[in-house]
Amino acid sequence: MGLVSWIKDKYYNHKFQKAKEILREGKSEQAIEIFKEILNYHPDAPSELLSIYHSIIYQGDSKRVSDVTSLYENHHSLKKECVDFARSLEVNNNVRLRINYYQALYSKGICELLNPFVTSTVKFVLENDYIDNLQTFTNDSSLLYSLSESILIEAQKYYAQKANLEKSKKLCLLIRPYLTSKDFYELYSNVRFDIIAQDNITKESVKQLDVLFKDIKTVYRLSDATLNTFTNKRLELANTLLEQKDYIAALLISQLLIEKSVKARKIYADSALKLYTSANSKADSIESETLYKCLGNDNSVLVSTLEPFIPYSTHKKKYISVVISELSRLITTNQQTQAEVLFNKAWGFTSDNNLIKTVLSNGSNDSKTHFATLIITSDKTFLSNNSSLMCYVEELSKLENVEFIVSTLEILLGKGKNVKSNYETQILRLAKVAKNKSRKRVEIIERGLTKIKANSLYGAEADYLNDYIDSGCYDSKFARNISSSLIAHSDLAEILIAKISIDEAVKSPDSEYREKKLREALTIKNTHDKLFNKAVYETLLPEIQKRIIELAKEIYVTDQIRAIELLYLLRDNSLSWFDTYASLYLELIQNKDGSEEIASKILSIIAEGADGDSATYDNLWSKYVSIKCLIISSTDNDDAISNLTNLHSELESLCSSNNKKDLQKEILSILSKRLLIRAKECEKNKVYDKAIEDYNRIISLSGKYSDIMARIFICKLKDRQLLLDADKDEIDNLLSTNKNKKYQQDLAYRWCIYLISQGLMEKAEEINVRILKTDNEIAQICQEERINTQQRILDELNQRICKLNQSELTPEEAIAFGQSLSKTLSDISLIVQVSTQKSNILKESIRLYAIEKFYQQGNYLQCINGLKVHDSTYLSDPIALRNIAIMSLNAAENGLLTKSNYKELLAIWATTIYQQKIFVESLNYTSWDDPYTFTLESALGQLDYNKEGLPDNVNYETPSDNNVISILEVQKTLLSRMETAIQDNLEYQHFFSSQLEAMDKLAGQELDEPCELVAPYMLEISNTYKNDVSKALEIEAEGHYGNWEMILEIGCLYGLNNGDFNNYASALDSLNTAITSIERKQEIERSFSQMRISQIKEFDGLKNNLISSVTTAINNDISQNIEYFKFYSEYGIVVKNIDDDTLAFIFSNYINQQVVKALNNKTQTLAKGAPILFEIYNFCKCNPHLKRNLENIVEALIHNYISDGDEENLTVLDNTLAATREFDPVVVKSLKGNGEVPEEMLVLLFSSNENRFNMLKTKIGRKSSTIQNQFTATTAKISIIKVQIELSQIVDQVNNNTINKCDALQKVYNIYKNNKSNVPVCKNLATLIPMCIMEYVIPDKYGKTKVEAVLDSLKLNMSPTFKTQNSEIGEAYTMIWNQLPYNARSAIQNNPWSLNEQGQALKKGLDYLKDLR
Repeated sequence: MGLVSWIKDKYYNHKFQKAKEILREGKSEQAIEIFKEILNYHPDAPSELLSIYHSIIYQGDSKRVSDVTSLYENHHSLKKECVDFARSLEVNNNVRLRINYYQALYSKGICELLNPFVTSTVKFVLENDYIDNLQTFTNDSSLLYSLSESILIEAQKYYAQKANLEKSKKLCLLIRPYLTSKDFYELYSNVRFDIIAQDNITKESVKQLDVLFKDIKTVYRLSDATLNTFTNKRLELANTLLEQKDYIAALLISQLLIEKSVKARKIYADSALKLYTSANSKADSIESETLYKCLGNDNSVLVSTLEPFIPYSTHKKKYISVVISELSRLITTNQQTQAEVLFNKAWGFTSDNNLIKTVLSNGSNDSKTHFATLIITSDKTFLSNNSSLMCYVEELSKLENVEFIVSTLEILLGKGKNVKSNYETQILRLAKVAKNKSRKRVEIIERGLTKIKANSLYGAEADYLNDYIDSGCYDSKFARNISSSLIAHSDLAEILIAKISIDEAVKSPDSEYREKKLREALTIKNTHDKLFNKAVYETLLPEIQKRIIELAKEIYVTDQIRAIELLYLLRDNSLSWFDTYASLYLELIQNKDGSEEIASKILSIIAEGADGDSATYDNLWSKYVSIKCLIISSTDNDDAISNLTNLHSELESLCSSNNKKDLQKEILSILSKRLLIRAKECEKNKVYDKAIEDYNRIISLSGKYSDIMARIFICKLKDRQLLLDADKDEIDNLLSTNKNKKYQQDLAYRWCIYLISQGLMEKAEEINVRILKTDNEIAQICQEERINTQQRILDELNQRICKLNQSELTPEEAIAFGQSLSKTLSDISLIVQVSTQKSNILKESIRLYAIEKFYQQGNYLQCINGLKVHDSTYLSDPIALRNIAIMSLNAAENGLLTKSNYKELLAIWATTIYQQKIFVESLNYTSWDDPYTFTLESALGQLDYNKEGLPDNVNYETPSDNNVISILEVQKTLLSRMETAIQDNLEYQHFFSSQLEAMDKLAGQELDEPCELVAPYMLEISNTYKNDVSKALEIEAEGHYGNWEMILEIGCLYGLNNGDFNNYASALDSLNTAITSIERKQEIERSFSQMRISQIKEFDGLKNNLISSVTTAINNDISQNIEYFKFYSEYGIVVKNIDDDTLAFIFSNYINQQVVKALNNKTQTLAKGAPILFEIYNFCKCNPHLKRNLENIVEALIHNYISDGDEENLTVLDNTLAATREFDPVVVKSLKGNGEVPEEMLVLLFSSNENRFNMLKTKIGRKSSTIQNQFTATTAKISIIKVQIELSQIVDQVNNNTINKCDALQKVYNIYKNNKSNVPVCKNLATLIPMCIMEYVIPDKYGKTKVEAVLDSLKLNMSPTFKTQNSEIGEAYTMIWNQLPYNARSAIQNNPWSLNEQGQALKKGLDYLKDLR
């Protein structure tokens, strides 16, 4: 081993020397490579390599700096050489190279280069104004901080000189990202302020100044003292600008400070007034509301301070508003004199009507009346214009004392003021408040009419007079006089007179006087003034009519003529009168016999009341018809029919009574009976046309149908008249049911005779049996006719059989022959009997004949139809199936496939090819004399033979080119032949492929119960196959074997739709919909609904397909770096409803990473980014990274809110904790602290932001008992630390003599009252008590009262803790007591009354100490 080491040393020394030689030759790059090779093997190689790098760097190549840092990283022994080289660079003019070297080596741990770096860089920055980012020199945070500190010093120097503020600002901007110290923020704020102040003040610069102040308070968080300094600085600037008469600038500068500074408010107000008085165009910059704040917050002040501003802008409006408020206050507080003074003064300034409104709408009624009187007394001052007058009148009208209002308005009317409309309203108001239906109301309106004439007053007077009359107790003379005065002024005037006349008539017992008054009331109907309310008058007419009728009935017995005249009076005035008139006549003839004279009189009475529709009118017509029918009943048949017809026509043309139809029905009933008698006579006499005419008329008149219609058809059959198809149908209808009526049997017999004559024997026989109960004569006629008919049919049959034998029938004729054969044989059964066997042989011959003919024509589709049988079970006859399949192939190859047949033909072909037994049996039927054999190995489909049953030339050997032929290849060739035939039609191809796919899948299953292997479409055309396949698949599915889902899939392909097959089909449809949706990014929410996903998840295979498709889509979008909000919106509902952990992890991990990245890059706030993470965590709990991040976020939300007060953080936290208890421990840790952050630090943070802490507690403190308990504990600790801080402040103030001890005692005692168990509080209180007793109580100094109040209260309020912590009180007592002479102690103890004032004070102090020790 020693030898090897020696050899290596020799080798590396050789390389070292060679590198030095190459270096001397100037080949530094080659030398560098050699030195790198032996760097770790030769002790001097690092130093030599460093020397080369330094040499290159010194020449200006900064690229080698990184090589030096890499070399130093592994060889710290080179530190001295690096430091020495750094010093050598100080004389190098390439400052950037020097800076780069310093920062690079410093970052690797050479701290000695800090000062050189800072010095060089500061100098470079000061000399080069283009530098705008310190990170052009280094990214090392410690270097940036040190550099910024040094630049800050330079910036302070520049600012102190006041020579180059822009330079100071530029330096501040450079170091702003790296410094947050108070010194920096104060300098930067001063620089910003001075730069703004030195330019002309504009709105923009004021905005900059406002931003600066906001930054000082919320961003820089400088102390209140600093903020006050800047506030004063701003006030000085504003005041200076005011003195310089730059009023707009002074205004803008002072505006922000008016909330805090009285001086600012004065500057703003003074500047505003100057702008107004100087008519400055920039006066519109004055903000009115700001100005009003400056002028005073109280209206009592504003009414004076606003006076100078009244002429300007909108301040007059504000002044009025303030005066109104102040007036309201003065009036409502009963300061009427002051209110009156202010009212007069303000009116002098503004003459604003709102002042009148105010004094007349506020205060008591007496106050309002006072001001109303004041104004009207000085109407020339206050009511000099119409506007003021109207305002006054409007407010006056709102007073409660209506009499006062009316009287005041009458005064105004007397002064010539135009207040008629208002007076009109108020006089109506005064009348309205008077007693209802009283004479007083009418008299008030009369009062108004003496002052003004107004339609409304006339109308009101009429209405009130009407009410007065309606009261029933009124002065008719007064009422009639007022009514008369209203004529031509009110449309009710004459109506009121009519009402009075009616009342007078009703109250009088004299019939003549009553008639006079009623005629007088009725006369007004036609004789009245043009101003007349006809509608209202007509409401009186029923009463007038009633009273006249009553009067007419009353006098009818004694004076019929006068009574009729009264009724005619009603008639002449278009009032109801006829009922009374008619009733009187009907009563008169009630007991008289009917006659044409009476009938004529009734008809004339009816004519008088031609438009009547009353019950009396009905009675008149009923009486009339009754009399006429009685007269007609005594005439012969023809006359009666004629007269009844005329009577019916008379009613139709003249009658309009309610009983018209009943009367006509009665007449028609009598008429129909008369017509029936005459029709039967005509039929009997064989006058059939006349009989039919009368029968038809009966039907049209009475509606009787069946029996009358039967008689009509009997007449037609008797008369051998032509019957229409409608007649025949009607006869069939009449005979449809057996009613055992004579007319029906008569009609049936004659109808059967007719049917036989028409050759309709079957129908005749049916009616004969059903209606006539098999009449012998008709039955014999039918039998003879039937035999003749069957002979004709037999002759035609023989002719068709002859044509068949001679091949003269077309295939279509043969089919028709075969289809009609059974019916034909049935139709000749009376004369020939053909057996079923012979019939079937003949049918088969016809079928084969038609198939052969169609085949010869190339019509393969018809051949197929002939080969098929009903509900074809093709497989039961392999040869038939083979033949149908061949026809199907021929049809396809000859272009005969259509939309309607291609499915069946392709399904037959596919089914046939998959039937191995067809190939086997075809081979079995063929004689073979060659050595070839056929193999079923891998053949399509299934074989239900046993191997032993196979023909000798069929086996399962492997195919060969010699003599073993593959049936599979034959099948493929045949399938290919069909595929070639349909290659031009995609629809056919798709269908054929789907049939083969289903059969392949079915053939691959080993079913518990085998089934026929057929194409799916065969199930639609054969119930046998449908039941067979369905049963096998259902049994297999019920077993739930490993192939369960495959069986369900096959079932769906075969159209099974029950039970699990239906569920699988629905799930498969949902899967396909979902996959399409996720690929196209369309309708995702609907496609991935909970219901659809639940369907899919019932089947593991479908579920895995779904997860695989979604995973692929998600990974594709992740690879595209999709924006995470979009990613969440597209996949959130998908992942949530699928509920798969792997998928959820991929989904949540991507969003988690993206949100964290955005938070780290500060492109998104915590409050904006957190909610989506909490939302996905609800359904992605499998992701531990996400949970850890959320725990950190909860903690950050709490501390961020406490620190900066951003309520968005609190909202997010509140929403999160409302939904889960999972993060409660994190909340507790955030309040309680952990190893890294002590609880004391957190409590101090919370106490300094107590309002935010309390808001946090309010929001989330009751989310759970765990959180609530921790808040309770933390709140207690905050209280303790607050007490400690407050105590410390008091102690410091006492020690610094900035507070009196008596005040300190008061403050500590106040603390003690709420913290009686706090040891430090009790100790401090016990310390202060002796001090205060000795300083205030014993010397009897000012402050003693305050001290004694505290001590007296404490004596009654000493806590157990205080009693254990008050030893200083006892020590003070002992010390003072022991220092007293004996005689003093004796006097205090035994003779306290002998003590002087000083002694009494001493004793009092000692007593306090003794009681409290």
